[in-house]
Amino acid sequence: MMRMQSIAAVGAAVIGTGFIGTVHVETLRRLGVQVRGVLGSTPERGLTRAAALGVPVAYPSLEALLDDPSVDVVHVTTPNDLHLPQSQAALAAGRPVASLLPPGNVKVRFFVAETALGRLQRGQTVTVNCDGCATPVAATIAFIANRAEFTPPVLYSKENRSKLVYLVEARPAPTDALKLHPGQPVDVTLPAP
Repeated sequence: MMRMQSIAAVGAAVIGTGFIGTVHVETLRRLGVQVRGVLGSTPERGLTRAAALGVPVAYPSLEALLDDPSVDVVHVTTPNDLHLPQSQAALAAGRPVASLLPPGNVKVRFFVAETALGRLQRGQTVTVNCDGCATPVAATIAFIANRAEFTPPVLYSKENRSKLVYLVEARPAPTDALKLHPGQPVDVTLPAP
């Protein structure tokens, strides 16, 4: 069991050296956490990014990171399909893990016109396509807003009614969620009327 300690005494390692990994390194430092090292997608990438971020260690492998006794917590910031095995390895090594947006929490947010709203229901399936996705991804509608939004902001009038849109959120299965990335543009096909 990990005993509580001063935040300045906590040593963190960050897996992933892309944009989100960089955000984690900077945030941990602002909080006063000691960033012990990073693990890149390749040893070379790790070395390059560690130097750019001023991090003392670029781990050559996950095993090397987990063997470092100065690492108290592991932040997993890699693509979604790597979160589970990397998190499981860190947990098995007795390290707490910070893993944001696990696959089960991925959702596709899109807006539909008022004219399409009436044919949508929670539990219906929509099809999600994205650049780089080999096959379409099925997602289940989990949320439909009960209030309209305007796009772009306009004054409400009968003539502007066609500009009303409603937020809809659909969740893919966790295995399909691994194909999607946060913020990625997608095309959503609604069920036929």
